[in-house]
Amino acid sequence: MSIDVEILKLNALHLYFENVSNMPEVNDSAEYCQNGEIYQLLEEINQLVHSMEYWSPPENLEFFGTTRLMTQHGGAEIQNLTDEDYNNFRTDFEWGDLTLDYFRVGKDLQTCYATNDVELVKTKGLEQQITVHPAFEVRLKDEKEPDGVPHWTSNIDAWIKENNLDQYYDFNLPMFTSGRIILGKIDMTETNKEEVIKEMVKCTKLTNVELIDE
Repeated sequence: MSIDVEILKLNALHLYFENVSNMPEVNDSAEYCQNGEIYQLLEEINQLVHSMEYWSPPENLEFFGTTRLMTQHGGAEIQNLTDEDYNNFRTDFEWGDLTLDYFRVGKDLQTCYATNDVELVKTKGLEQQITVHPAFEVRLKDEKEPDGVPHWTSNIDAWIKENNLDQYYDFNLPMFTSGRIILGKIDMTETNKEEVIKEMVKCTKLTNVELIDE
């Protein structure tokens, strides 16, 4: 429950994952891009670190899960987010929302705020979400607050001003908008949370993902 030596080890492993994943000689290598062996080994480190970090199992059907897909050769069909896309970012998520997930190695502004990582901003190390990609979150958690702004983003502006961080970035740019794009919602017609979870726990793997334009 505290920053002990084990947590420091996990932080060091996560930093190793970030550093190596961003090395050009790794990203451009055949093993990374073609058969994905390096990618898969690095991802195993990342997943192990996250699995060992403290996590409290859901007790009241309130949680969310993240899925990232990769093609057979380790690459992914991606396209860049536009200013209009950033303007569609939301933070007032409801139970059952499906959102585009963060898909970069590193931290964006809202993650730096949540972890009070002032130094990363000062060294201009922010990595904002910049692409549309095969990664998403199923948010089985109601994150709406009375004022419509969740606690994990409510004081970002004050945090920036308090630490004089606006001298390092223009935080008025659309890319610094908090939140994620909502891709879809669970249809709760004639069902409830308990029934949805009962069906979901029967699924042990994903077999197909489609984007349906209705």
